[in-house]
Amino acid sequence: MTLFIDPNNVDFRLAQDSGGSIAVKHTPPHVTFSGEINSVSGNTVLVLDAAMRFVAACPLHSETFSFQASDLILKTMTWPLKAYLYTDRLNTAVPMNDLPSPTGSSADAVPSFRDRYKEAVVDALKHKYSSTSSEGGIKTGNGYQSVDLDDLDTLGGRPHRNVFFDHIDFKGKTVLDIGANTGELSRLARHRGADLVDGYEYDPFFVETGRMINGALGMTRVSLFQGDATQPVFYERKKYDIVLTFSVWVYTHKMLDRLADVTDVVFFETHTLDHGLGMYIEPMTKHFPFFRVVGYDINQDMRKSRGVLVFAKTEAQLNRTLVLPSISTEMYCDHDFFDKWGKTTSDGLAQYVERVWSITSKLSNPRFGFGTQYFEFFLAGYHEYLKSGAVTVDNIFAKNYRKAIEEGRLDGNLKHLVKNDELLTQKVAAKFADIDNIVSGNHAMVAPPTIRPGKGDLRFRTIGGRKFTAVDVDGHHRLFIYQLLGYPSVEVLMRENLPTKQQTVNTAYVMPTV
Repeated sequence: MTLFIDPNNVDFRLAQDSGGSIAVKHTPPHVTFSGEINSVSGNTVLVLDAAMRFVAACPLHSETFSFQASDLILKTMTWPLKAYLYTDRLNTAVPMNDLPSPTGSSADAVPSFRDRYKEAVVDALKHKYSSTSSEGGIKTGNGYQSVDLDDLDTLGGRPHRNVFFDHIDFKGKTVLDIGANTGELSRLARHRGADLVDGYEYDPFFVETGRMINGALGMTRVSLFQGDATQPVFYERKKYDIVLTFSVWVYTHKMLDRLADVTDVVFFETHTLDHGLGMYIEPMTKHFPFFRVVGYDINQDMRKSRGVLVFAKTEAQLNRTLVLPSISTEMYCDHDFFDKWGKTTSDGLAQYVERVWSITSKLSNPRFGFGTQYFEFFLAGYHEYLKSGAVTVDNIFAKNYRKAIEEGRLDGNLKHLVKNDELLTQKVAAKFADIDNIVSGNHAMVAPPTIRPGKGDLRFRTIGGRKFTAVDVDGHHRLFIYQLLGYPSVEVLMRENLPTKQQTVNTAYVMPTV
């Protein structure tokens, strides 16, 4: 059977990449899918064609399904707004058509230069070159952007942004990518269903390289152009559903009124957060009043991290664009903290943490790992922060947090905090700032916890009641606070498993400063 993988949608993958086992049988004119899926939401599999039109609906029975259709089936998924709740995205491949594949001498006679395209792309990415911006003469080195080209995966100054793009509804949208570089973010938007993506980049070499990558991938409806976003004329006669402005603030901040004429929604990445998020949020919300922090590209020095946000002109537009699944908080933290201390409310939190501190501060030589005593010291530290208005290395949580890391009782990836007072207090202060924002109801400033579903020890439940496990969570403290304050559910990001190569290399990046 000839299998066809459409490069223009990230969901078209081989059956072994699905969250379960799927068999595809081609008996012309029918295509039959059957198997099991690891579904954590919904009870119906929808089948859509290449234009995302409805083809068939198949109810799940004991998480198995089977159906036939004569259409070319290009995608299977749960009820659309629940699709992201699969433990792994349900993907498959389909027969290209009923024409036989070339065989024998006929196959030998069909030429392909695709490997040469890839060689040219590799040569271009390795070429020593730096562009100079039209505004401020900023240098950007070649290889700044990550590039995914089949078996070639090169990671530059910006690691992959897949987890953020996975939660933006691009389906059927037109997208403008300002400062597109070699077009990787443009392709991510197209992969996720955008009808048309136009990327503009000031440097012609990066435009040329991006076009070669599009050619090597067979990418359609992604066009890369040379353009200067610092000039008012750039924004004339343009109208798009979503505009990407990733790390281009220095070029666009004087043109926000023009940008507001182009779109109602901006998917936005900051430069490094040396001056915090406020310097971006205040001017942006004058034109796009509604926003949500989606997450951060975390660096060891949090001031060198970058924030990712969505801005919109209306709350409805924001909610339609940023699609976040909700999970129950009740399955989280199955230790005995809440049996011992109970829960509280936002209004009662200050008194609650003072009570925890009054007992916890008397403990001598604590040796906590991750559990009840850990969160006791966390809240005791928050009490001291409320009293002093700052975090120092003598904060009861900060000093015991450092000790637990040093002695190997907490995540070994945090060892850089042990001998660096500034990074330690940054880390703790960020956790306490999240509590401040949750208590004050300023949830737009709190990044959703990130969960990587899989076979792990962390147990969760969807708001629909289905249980699932996770192998990793970024946001334990936020989940704990939401549960402590009685929130029944919380919005999260679901991170798909990245290839091992990407996971390994991503952890080594030091982001360049802009």
